[in-house]
Amino acid sequence: VARGARVIDRVCVTDLMTSDGQMPTRGEVAGAFGFDARTGRCLAVRAKQTIIATGAMSMKGTHGIDNVVCDGAAMAYRTGARLVDLEFSFGGTFSHLMREFNFGSYNVAIAHGARLVNARGERFMEKYDPVRFERSELNRVVAAFVKEMVDGRGPVYVDLRHCDESYWTDIAALSAGRGQNILLSNKVPNAKVFPLAVEPTWGLWNGGRSGVSIDLDCRSSLPRLLAAGVASKNLATGTHASAGVPTAYSMNSGYFAGESAAREAARVDFPALPKGLVDDLAETTMAPLTRAASTLTPDLIHDGLSALEASVIDTMRMNGRKLEHMTERARELHAATRVTKAGSLHDLVKLNEAANIAQTAEAIYLSALDRTESREQFYREDYPDTDDHAWFCWHGLTLTQEGARFDRREIPLDGALKPPAMRDKYPSPIAAIMDGTYKPETYS
Repeated sequence: VARGARVIDRVCVTDLMTSDGQMPTRGEVAGAFGFDARTGRCLAVRAKQTIIATGAMSMKGTHGIDNVVCDGAAMAYRTGARLVDLEFSFGGTFSHLMREFNFGSYNVAIAHGARLVNARGERFMEKYDPVRFERSELNRVVAAFVKEMVDGRGPVYVDLRHCDESYWTDIAALSAGRGQNILLSNKVPNAKVFPLAVEPTWGLWNGGRSGVSIDLDCRSSLPRLLAAGVASKNLATGTHASAGVPTAYSMNSGYFAGESAAREAARVDFPALPKGLVDDLAETTMAPLTRAASTLTPDLIHDGLSALEASVIDTMRMNGRKLEHMTERARELHAATRVTKAGSLHDLVKLNEAANIAQTAEAIYLSALDRTESREQFYREDYPDTDDHAWFCWHGLTLTQEGARFDRREIPLDGALKPPAMRDKYPSPIAAIMDGTYKPETYS
């Protein structure tokens, strides 16, 4: 701001603009288009360089962070940018107490001594990781929850009776001015006395494991388009995202994206904009406001999308049949956004969010169908083994004029301090948990 940057608040960005006006483009990214969510005024922002920094891919209504809804990834995808490792977008954490309340401090609770126990009172993580217990890889902890449920040892509880006293004083302090923490209210049984039923979410939540493919200068595969933060992924990031979205990666990629964009912008002119493009975008963007009333509403479309992740068990235990159904359902809901009426500007924002979630979900499910193995948190019942020889790679997806195109690019290991051993097929960690053969030392 001190240097003269202009902040444009309350704008819903709907599309990237391209030099040829095409989606996907064969030209360059020329800026972004959107509308003021309060006044309805359309805005076209012409830019020499455009950076996507829109946060995680998430299903609205599932993870409790409803303003992070795949917008940047969807815009990049339909413009023709390469996205990578989308099937690793599945993730989650323990989120729901008593089926009704938000449990916002799972990791904090575990750090202070909380345990997960099944209906028999057994600390079941002893079977799956007797060294790290609940501090094991989060996807394996969720998989162990699913296993306990499938085998009839549910429900699962979070047992806070082992937490040290500082946990209770800390959450009380954190609650000051924010409303009472659910654990300190009378809406749930006394958590110092009774274990509380807990459930995880599992679904779209990429957490840095996937996104717009960028190089080390944060450039995407499209000219004049860069990306930063959890919306992106480069060769420096793997399939893990410790403690959510790694802050260090977001800070560094943000810095390098800004520096790269500034250097490039200093030596190029503005890209051309086709005649009539802005008017066409304005007409398309505002069209839902004048449509005839429809059976579906933006809220109902979001409900339909979130139903794809209604069952943690079903969402974690993927197979080809399920993925084909989910892909088709995402397509149907995406198509519905093109005919649904928006009754207000607020509804118009939600309708754009629904379209972006549906399109990204379809791309994720397609990527999951294309990957015929299981690895880390990505699990397919019909392909339970990890196959290093075929799938130790960066798995890319690009939308072209001819349709979706997949590619596999070799992961460079030259100079690696400890190159991984390429093994023959072996059960993935979640597959081993599901069939009862998990040995922690095998997956250290």
